[in-house]
Amino acid sequence: MRYFFLVLTICFVFTEVFPQQGTDRFLTVAKSIVDGLNRQDYAFIQNEYGPGMADFTIAQTTYFFQSMLDRLGKPVRIDQIKLVNSNRADFVMIFEKGAQDVQLYLDNQNKIAGYLFSEHSVPIEIPAEPAPPVVAAPPADKQKTDLSLPFKGRWILLQTKSPDARNVLSQPFAFDFAAIDESGQQFKRSGTSNEDYTGFGKEVMAPADGVVLEVIDGIRDNVPGIANPYALIGNAIVLQHKQNEYSVLAYLKQNSIRVRVGDRILKGQVVAQCGNSGGSLQPEIHIHLQDSPIVSVATGVKFYFDKIGIVKGENKEIKSNYLPARGDQVVSE
Repeated sequence: MRYFFLVLTICFVFTEVFPQQGTDRFLTVAKSIVDGLNRQDYAFIQNEYGPGMADFTIAQTTYFFQSMLDRLGKPVRIDQIKLVNSNRADFVMIFEKGAQDVQLYLDNQNKIAGYLFSEHSVPIEIPAEPAPPVVAAPPADKQKTDLSLPFKGRWILLQTKSPDARNVLSQPFAFDFAAIDESGQQFKRSGTSNEDYTGFGKEVMAPADGVVLEVIDGIRDNVPGIANPYALIGNAIVLQHKQNEYSVLAYLKQNSIRVRVGDRILKGQVVAQCGNSGGSLQPEIHIHLQDSPIVSVATGVKFYFDKIGIVKGENKEIKSNYLPARGDQVVSE
């Protein structure tokens, strides 16, 4: 067996009978050694020495254990402890990079009377360093602006506009969300009044930092089921986030918009309330990203939400860089 370090070992032959014959007292002292090593507090370890170890100085203790740490890393646990006799127990001390067989001797005051460390000869599983988390790369076509859902609570994606749409009502790559309650319902009672709907009047938040470029307000809220063909976008806000990236929040509640043109806003800032104006048939939030501030001539930009919770029954899964699908129940994260 190859020895790493052999400290001054005092092997007393004790003639008196110890009241405590089990391994508990040895395990307590062994854990104190582990604690001292992890803190590199060698005076703490030396404080566990009994009178028989008086000649082993703090400098020797420091050198002995520091050399061990430099080679093996920090101790992790005590394993395979076995009582040899009333004053000796053997065990394996597992380190980050190896293991040591230890003979530990205690006196009748449970103080260290001696110890012997040697290389552990039997292969043992060493705790592996945790692997770094795998971070998925964003999609190649992801927009530059990190966008969040523009609401709190639980919502359902009613529809997503087709990529080949080219008008205000069916802007490409757009999402229409409606709020739902805990049972998954969008409205109570008959659903013939906006107030019946869970989402009506809910706060609408900015999906990212930006500047307000356009505000449309004052358009009446529709009766559920009847759209307004004369003002399809309804009450709306246009926000600039980066060059060629402008988000549009539409179908907002009449007279609920809290920002003005030129305002600088922050992600998550409340800017309006969910309404039922313009081309909507019920209270919902419309959001899309476009390459120009002018809605009527802009081209829609495909975009992903930076982080989003997808709810399925009692479970919620957090998604990053996610493109929602129709029928997804989502919560903001």
